[in-house]
Amino acid sequence: MVVLLGLFAVEIAHAEEVRWFRYTSCDPGLSSFSTQQQQDPFRVACGALGTYYFGPGDFESSGSCSSASHGDEVPALYLSQDDPRFLPSGAEWFPCKSGGCFGRRSQPWVAVVDWNQGHGWSVAGLIREVAGSGVDLVLFPLERTSGLAAADGVSDLDVLIQLCAVAEAAYQAPQDLPLAVNMSFGRLLDPSVSQSAGLVGRWAFQDEIGRVLDHLSGLGIQLVAAAGNHAELLFPASHSKVMSVGSVDIEHWDSTGSAQRSWQTPTAADTLLPAYGLYLDAGSGSHWPVPPGSSYASAFATGWLAGYLVDQGMSATQLGMHSGASLGFEVNSTTYQLTLDGQPLSGSALSGAVGLLKRALEHPSSVCPGLATAPVSVTPTSVTPTLPTDSADELAADRNLPLPNTRPCVPCHGRVDDDGLEIDLSSSDGLPTGWDLDALYLMIGSSYYQISDSTVLADFVDGDLVALYLEDVGSITAGTPVALVYDIGIGTSDEFWDATPIHMHP
Repeated sequence: MVVLLGLFAVEIAHAEEVRWFRYTSCDPGLSSFSTQQQQDPFRVACGALGTYYFGPGDFESSGSCSSASHGDEVPALYLSQDDPRFLPSGAEWFPCKSGGCFGRRSQPWVAVVDWNQGHGWSVAGLIREVAGSGVDLVLFPLERTSGLAAADGVSDLDVLIQLCAVAEAAYQAPQDLPLAVNMSFGRLLDPSVSQSAGLVGRWAFQDEIGRVLDHLSGLGIQLVAAAGNHAELLFPASHSKVMSVGSVDIEHWDSTGSAQRSWQTPTAADTLLPAYGLYLDAGSGSHWPVPPGSSYASAFATGWLAGYLVDQGMSATQLGMHSGASLGFEVNSTTYQLTLDGQPLSGSALSGAVGLLKRALEHPSSVCPGLATAPVSVTPTSVTPTLPTDSADELAADRNLPLPNTRPCVPCHGRVDDDGLEIDLSSSDGLPTGWDLDALYLMIGSSYYQISDSTVLADFVDGDLVALYLEDVGSITAGTPVALVYDIGIGTSDEFWDATPIHMHP
C-alpha cells in the first residue's frame, strides 16, 4: 500500500494506521537538532498499531506555532537519567558492564526499556539476578532523539519510539512475545510541578504512549513500571494497564511521619517490594550495591515474576495477571513468597533472598551490640523541626541537579537499651561534596530529637563518626520507624531534606 503525505510517497508494509507528528520551530530544544533532523521526517514502525512519522513544522503549508497540529507540544521531561555514577569506575566484574546482560538465546525474554548506561545496566543486572539464567533480557534503549539537552533526560517522544519498537518486535514474532516490559523510569504528571525546568508536565505524546501500552497489555504482556520516589505516582506507572511498583525497605516501612524518605513509595502504587540494601552478585565474593528506590523495586518485581513464569511454564495472562493486579510478597526468616491479590503463589519462594538482600538480611544481630569502637555519647533535644519542602530527589528533579554519589549511613544499625540508642556508623560515608549540614535529627515514630554537638556534627559530615550513643530518647518499641533525618543546604539558595533508617537489632 502507498500512502501520500504531502510530497512524500511512502510504502507501508503492514500499517493499519499512519499518524504524523510535527515539530515546530518555536519548540524549545530544537536548536540542538541536526540540520537533517530539522528538515527530514523520520519513520517509526509500531507493529499492528501502524506507523508514526515525525517531521519538521513546514511539512504542511503552515508551520507557525499558532497552527493546530497534533503533537506540536514540547515532549515532557522524564525524571530518570542515564547516570554514570551507578557504574563503578574500572569495575570489570560489573554484571552488566557495557550491556553484557542483554541478548537473545532462544529463551523466554523480558523487554527492558531503559538507558544503555549505568542505570539501565544496573536495572538489568537486578532483573537477571532475580529471574535467573533462564530469562533473556532485550534492551530497548532510551535515547535523546528529540533534541533536548543532555542534562534534561529523555522525552515522551523517546519513550514512544522504544515502546513502538517493542510493539514491532511483537508484531514480527507473535509466537515469541516478551513475558514483561520493565520501565524503571517516569515523570511527574502535575503540570504545576517543576515548571522551572520548562518541560515537565507537558502532554505531547502521553496519549500515544497510552495507546501503545494498551496494545501491549492486550497481547498478554505484563507491563511493570517504577511508581517513583515521590509522593505522587509517576507516568507511565499511573497508566491503568501498568503495574506500578513502589519500594519499601527491609523493615517494610512506608511512612516516616512528616518526612518521607527519598525511597518512600507513593501510596497509590499497586505493589510494594523491597528495594533497599540490594547487592548484585559480582562473582568472586564481590557484591555491587544497588541504589535504593522504585527503579529497583520494579526491576525486582519484573525479575521475580519472569522467573516464576518460566519455572511454571506459563505467561502472565495464564497466571491471571490483570490491570491493577497486586503482586506482593510475604517474608519469613529466609525466603520471600510471591502473592497475587493477597493469595500466595505456590512455588514462588525466592530462595536467593538472602543474597539479593545481602546488606539487609546478612547483618546478624552481632553487629549491635558489640561495637568495635566505643560510641560517642550525646543527649539530643526534643524538638518540632521545620523541614524543607523538597527531598533530595525532588529537588534534583525540579532543578535538574545531579543526585549525590553517596548517601550517608545506608543502612545504619542500632540497638536500644534501658538508657538510650546505640548506632553503628562504621559503614557510613560522609556527606557528598557540596552538601552543608544545617541540622541533624533522630526520628523515632513521629518524634524528633536534634543532635547539636558541634564535634559530632563535624565528624558525621566528614564520615569520621564510627559510633554514636544517644541518651534519653524515650522508649522504642518493635516496629517503630527510627531514622536519621538531615536538613541540607547547597550553596545559598537550595535547601532540602534527606533521611536514612536505623536498622534495629535486638
